[in-house]
Amino acid sequence: MRTESSHSIQYLVEVMNQFPTTRVTGFSVGGRVVVGNDMGVEGVMVIVDGHERSITDNQGYYKLDQVTSTHYTIEARNKHYKFKKLENYMVLPNMVSIEDIVAVSYDICGLVGMVSSSQKATVALTHGPDNVKPQKKQTDGNGNFCFEGAKHNETRKTISLTSDSSEFLFSDVIPGKYRLEVKHRSSESPHLHRHFNP
Repeated sequence: MRTESSHSIQYLVEVMNQFPTTRVTGFSVGGRVVVGNDMGVEGVMVIVDGHERSITDNQGYYKLDQVTSTHYTIEARNKHYKFKKLENYMVLPNMVSIEDIVAVSYDICGLVGMVSSSQKATVALTHGPDNVKPQKKQTDGNGNFCFEGAKHNETRKTISLTSDSSEFLFSDVIPGKYRLEVKHRSSESPHLHRHFNP
């Protein structure tokens, strides 16, 4: 009877070995990179524990594949934005999504196209309380300008553009891509065009 029992046990062990257990080596989870007004930021590199893992789409969404249940440092990098890091952030397989990565500051950059390449414009950025003096930048030889470190939560942002003969004002500037064409006639130049792309 002992012999029969040992054969049964041996047979059971052999059957169990025919069906190896499967192991989950990782799962996928997504998230979003945003400016404070819930507008997604496109083209942002998402870095997990120092390694580039994803790039955001045109709505600011990204996906991380092959992650495991552990703590990560998740950060976002883009030339004209600074973002808050998610440090020691626990990722779990039952999560709907990762917490939003939010921009803490951004640059306001653009291009002013003048009819004559010898003309330059001065661009002024007013942001924050009314008593703060505006920052001023003169366009470079190609008409480019850039203001660094604008904060999302500042009360207002106004761009003004001046040249030798004219002044233009653009208020309530928020992150995004714009194309604005201003046509102006003056006695000096019958067709003066300025293009503004923050």
